[in-house]
Amino acid sequence: MKTSFVHACMLLVLMGCLSTCSSSGSNCEVDMDCLGAQTCIDGQCGYAQCPDTPCKPGYQCAESNCYPINCETRPCSGLGEICFEEDCLPTSCLGTICPPGEACADGRCYPLNCETQRCQNYAEVCINEECRQRSCVGIVCEADLVCANGFCFPADCLNNSCAGGLVCVDNECIEFNCVGVSCPAGQRCANGRCWSEDCPVEECQDGQVCENDVCVDPECVEGRCGCQTDQDCQAGYVCRDEVCIAVCTTDQDCPAGYVCQDQVCVAACTTDQDCPAGYICQDQVCVAEACTPTEDPELTCDDNLDNDCDDQTDCADSNCDNQACDDGDPGTSNDTCTAGNCVGESGDCTVDETRPCGRCNSGLETCQADQTWGACTGESGCVPDSTEPCGTKCGTRRCNDSCNWGGCQNEGDCTPGEVASCGECGSWTCRSDCLTGACNCGGSIGCDIVEEGFGATCPGECPSRCARVCVGTQACEHPGGEVWHCVYQTCQRTGGCGPWEC
Repeated sequence: MKTSFVHACMLLVLMGCLSTCSSSGSNCEVDMDCLGAQTCIDGQCGYAQCPDTPCKPGYQCAESNCYPINCETRPCSGLGEICFEEDCLPTSCLGTICPPGEACADGRCYPLNCETQRCQNYAEVCINEECRQRSCVGIVCEADLVCANGFCFPADCLNNSCAGGLVCVDNECIEFNCVGVSCPAGQRCANGRCWSEDCPVEECQDGQVCENDVCVDPECVEGRCGCQTDQDCQAGYVCRDEVCIAVCTTDQDCPAGYVCQDQVCVAACTTDQDCPAGYICQDQVCVAEACTPTEDPELTCDDNLDNDCDDQTDCADSNCDNQACDDGDPGTSNDTCTAGNCVGESGDCTVDETRPCGRCNSGLETCQADQTWGACTGESGCVPDSTEPCGTKCGTRRCNDSCNWGGCQNEGDCTPGEVASCGECGSWTCRSDCLTGACNCGGSIGCDIVEEGFGATCPGECPSRCARVCVGTQACEHPGGEVWHCVYQTCQRTGGCGPWEC
């Protein structure tokens, strides 16, 4: 069995044959004979210029250099991440230097915390007041899917709803940062790295992990549960901006490329060119550049700069009162600094302003770019004082002042087409105006076809007599000489006796 150069060198050191050993520029047979990112090139250990020379296993090519795919303290499981100076970093951020309080994602610098909340999970930044994983910046998932470590997963499992900060992987709810992280037996993942499930001196409860020899809930590792004072944090952490972060006392406590400032590791610099615009390098730390007055007093009130170094910009500076400015609204004119704000003369309204309109103010109209009101949309309800048919008996209802329909009124006697019995064996059919029709013998033959007049026997199977047919409410003459009245088109006795009582 062959012995690699590194293994042989270590053996010689242990035997006292060598006092030092280095693989740089030394003989090698395979990549694993070389340290770190170095590979074996023509029998010599050196740094490969990838992708021309492939990186060895466990390393990834980025910007023509090979980088570890995992850090010593945590795996880099996010899409496109490599380990750079013991920090999982998107490859798009290599070479990007962000000011204190910011971190790079998708090639740009973003705040580490939002105005309204703290981003407490590992490798998060704030975008539009929302904490997002750096590896998910720029990733757009379909509906019902959420991004975790650069990939899209269901927000809930088939038979289980996942809480906030969890996604469904293989029908199990797991933490965002733990997607793709595999821990050995006796450990579990929390905040993107593996932790022991028990401490050396105590056995942790189910679901807890051991951090700094103390059992804690997974969601609280690395100071994620927030704080008010340093006493609220685990040992080895201090409270900064209501977040527990790892403490340092010297620069040696920080990873390469960082220095210790106020017990916190911050990115180091050597020259002003290492810092973003507006910052300079002081004591290896990027700090905001001191203000140099360009005007006294401030007379430029629309450049968002503190030209006279009084910590006030544009209209917020009292020197800008009544001075010209730009409120950013193309629909306004004669913009002027007024009471600390830039105010422009407008038309009928302010762009995107809304107001109720239409029937009973049920609609909405929006101010257009030319500062005129747009069309009224979304109206509902009826038009006051309007009417419409209702019911089955020719009724009507009226719309009230609240744009609601009132009750059904003025209904007739029957439903058009309705048939009912009358007399001894007759029937009538309801007319289209919801009034009852003439009584027909046998349900089909009217008495008005009987020439003999009142008292005649109806043809057909009905042997009874029908009443005289009349019109309206006029008086009609009974053959006996009495004066009757027309009721429902039949001549009836005034006293109310029916048409068959004669």
